[in-house]
Amino acid sequence: MNSPVTIESQQCLALIKWASLCCLPAIALLWVTSSNSTVFLWINSHFALWTGPSPWALLSDMGDGFFLFPLGMMLLVRNNPVKQQILVFSVILAAISLQTAKYVIDLNRPVVALRDAVNIIGPMLRSHSMPSGHTGSVFLLAGLALLLSGRTVVTTFSLLLAICSGLSRVVVGAHWPADVLAGAWFGLVSAAIGQLISHFFVAGLCIRGLYICLCFTATGILFFYSNGFNRYNGAQFMQYSLFILALLLTVVESLSLARTLSSNKQPAQATSL
Repeated sequence: MNSPVTIESQQCLALIKWASLCCLPAIALLWVTSSNSTVFLWINSHFALWTGPSPWALLSDMGDGFFLFPLGMMLLVRNNPVKQQILVFSVILAAISLQTAKYVIDLNRPVVALRDAVNIIGPMLRSHSMPSGHTGSVFLLAGLALLLSGRTVVTTFSLLLAICSGLSRVVVGAHWPADVLAGAWFGLVSAAIGQLISHFFVAGLCIRGLYICLCFTATGILFFYSNGFNRYNGAQFMQYSLFILALLLTVVESLSLARTLSSNKQPAQATSL
């Protein structure tokens, strides 16, 4: 019978395989057929007309790592050091790989190539287009949900959020469709590799401390954060609601760690006596 570690490794490898089979050929097809611009213009010119700009601004916001971290805390890793370790490794890996790829590829944004044909919602961005960092972050959450959640509702919600948030990056005029697919691939693969790496480490107090430090850092930045979407309906309410949620969860996790440290000290003191 396979051990839990072997089963988890197989799941990670399966996620990498299916992410690659779904995303990489589609990216190649968009570039080889020169349909990247055509698909972009159709999505960018139609979707916001049907709904207005605010829903897409909010969905784009949800792909931001500082907005996404509280969701990951609440849905996936609360009071679970092993899952917290996987989240830490995956986030670090995704951040390094996404930003490195952006600066190595250095692709211009749609507004540079298509100019006035682009409908802009939020900030106007011009460079470092591929891959989409927002899409990478939200698909990282979806990948972790697939691997860690075990709850259909959470997995379905995470996947739907990832798809809609990725689509929003085209609607707001920030990314080409190929950028979004590349971001999705980076996010899913980072989630899988993060879990594979975590098998070589013990989820101890150091990891819990690092996780709490990252939580406090992300929460503190979130309170003051402005990414150009704040003026849209509901954006600030969502931001401050997530800030309060993240702060409460971080404080609870800190108290839990403090109790663990205190309980570890008491037997040591009793032994010395």
